[in-house]
Amino acid sequence: MSLAGGSLQWSARRKGATVVAGSAMGLRLSDATTLGADAVLTNYQRWHVDRTWNPVYGRNATVLGAYQEMRWNLRDNRTSINFGVQIRAYATGFAFRYVLLDPGTAAITGELTTFTFPDGTLVYSARDEDDYNPVAPGSIPPPEPPPRTPDP
Repeated sequence: MSLAGGSLQWSARRKGATVVAGSAMGLRLSDATTLGADAVLTNYQRWHVDRTWNPVYGRNATVLGAYQEMRWNLRDNRTSINFGVQIRAYATGFAFRYVLLDPGTAAITGELTTFTFPDGTLVYSARDEDDYNPVAPGSIPPPEPPPRTPDP
């Protein structure tokens, strides 16, 4: 992760090769506030986890959980909302999540995270219960919006 002029970004490399180039991160709240466009870092943590755990169900009785984790706490400069990002790098992939750190509730109406792939990248994509097939990221159709419920 990085902050470029207050703009939160992320990228991923594996064995020296770019997997995801510099891409935007952020959230849109129901009041049209966006988090991630103008932020400042307030705290940073990083560590390694190497443990096993036993799932309640599944094909494996024991699962290895090994990853590098980094947590950033941030503050939005325009609204003073505190939020965080946790990102994990596994041997076979990565995962991240946003965390709203202030007390109270908020409605998230959009995720502003983007994925900028290098030219020639193939991803495995499927719709509904179809097989996964390697395709160029640009050929994946956007998800359909959820159905709207009529106002009472």
